[in-house]
Amino acid sequence: MIYELIEKNGIPCIVVNNNIFFAWNPNDIDNYGLFMQKLEEKGIEAFAQLLADDSNTAFLTFING
Repeated sequence: MIYELIEKNGIPCIVVNNNIFFAWNPNDIDNYGLFMQKLEEKGIEAFAQLLADDSNTAFLTFING
């Protein structure tokens, strides 16, 4: 699994294996506040691995796990 964190127009995006993209608005605390908290706690690599394993469930698994 290869991932990179890119940013475009102030919006961060995780790209996994050059074909899975996940972007979020860091100013949208209502929708992404818990995600950003978990990202700080668990690290970006943990989320990238979940995206690689199953991109359909990665977000909910990450914030609920």
